[in-house]
Amino acid sequence: MTIENPFQGQLFADGFLCEAIAESEDWKAFDDTALETLRADLRALFDRFPADSAPNEAQTETDLIRPALERLGWTASLWQQRLSARGRTHVPDGLLFADDAAKDRANRLREQDRYRHGLAIVECKRWGRPLDRRSGADGIEAAPPRC
Repeated sequence: MTIENPFQGQLFADGFLCEAIAESEDWKAFDDTALETLRADLRALFDRFPADSAPNEAQTETDLIRPALERLGWTASLWQQRLSARGRTHVPDGLLFADDAAKDRANRLREQDRYRHGLAIVECKRWGRPLDRRSGADGIEAAPPRC
């Protein structure tokens, strides 16, 4: 099933987002009713979000990203965990765990060692921030580095 491409930029391949994902085992495991309920819940969340008022990163994280992640099943998480023992240079916004047991194991460790028990790192950006190219009038905000 191919759908019209609703995405801008080139952070993800269109072929994956519009076609290949539907062939994945995880996608196929979704019950149609559960998927429609999830779609409606996420649509309501986005409809309430004040995108037209240029929300900043903190508001985007609080009012959109965290609630969406929770609705997607990411209920075990830690936020603002440092990756290094000193400074705040390497502090991703969130760390997501498979379950509460993994989070409990992580909580018994030093902050920078908790990442080994996580499954995903969350890095939030302000609403409308391009992720695949420079933005900002002076070009200071650079795109994420390519691997």
